[in-house]
Amino acid sequence: MVLQYIGNKEEQRAEYLQAAYDLINAEVVSAIDLFDRKNTSKEDIQYALNSANFVKENIIQPKKQSLLDSGYSSADPLMNNIDNKIQELDNRIEQATVELANFKEEILVVIEGEDPYENNTSMTVDRAGGYGAFTSRDFDSGKWTVAKYKVTIPKAGYYMPYYFIINYNDNAYINVGDENGRTFDNFYVPKTCEYWDWKTEKVQGSREYFEAGETYIGVCCTINGFMLDKIHLVYEEADDVLIGGNGDDMLVFE
Repeated sequence: MVLQYIGNKEEQRAEYLQAAYDLINAEVVSAIDLFDRKNTSKEDIQYALNSANFVKENIIQPKKQSLLDSGYSSADPLMNNIDNKIQELDNRIEQATVELANFKEEILVVIEGEDPYENNTSMTVDRAGGYGAFTSRDFDSGKWTVAKYKVTIPKAGYYMPYYFIINYNDNAYINVGDENGRTFDNFYVPKTCEYWDWKTEKVQGSREYFEAGETYIGVCCTINGFMLDKIHLVYEEADDVLIGGNGDDMLVFE
């Protein structure tokens, strides 16, 4: 008795090809999703690249080759779709490779408002709330002194300061100076909130050059008052810098 296969081989081959396409598509979608999520550091981009290349070389390409070895035609629409998916992944791998080569790590120095190295002003420290509460009381009485913050600069160059401030006053004025007493930021602080509903806003200052190593930054208030949550100093590449300042006022480190 001869056993005879009963069934539709072409239908099964089509189902197998569809399953292979679905697998390849899922792997490509997953790899691209990883690129989208892992893009904030060199390590993340390299991790996504390694993962994508591994998937391509160990899953996608062998699966495609097995289809060709099984007699599937490269002219089949689903085989064309597989080629398109592989090309889509190749494009993202190429894009990520360029991003990795051009990636610039952000150099960020964080200064906490509630943590001065030395405080010779009427500023009070609220460690529970995480801010320094500055007032103009000293300046109003004829003193111009500062709260002094110790800072370690990792790389010499220009830094852009960003001030995270709570201010419910219509007018408040901040002065910020370097360790030599030269003011590099002095401006009216925008009102960020009402007294009963405190909100922090990020305010950009003026670029300042710092040498690498330990230094000090002095902060004081000369009109009304404000709360300083923190200061971010963000390193800027030399090509992006426009040299400037706010004047030659002096802060007295007393």
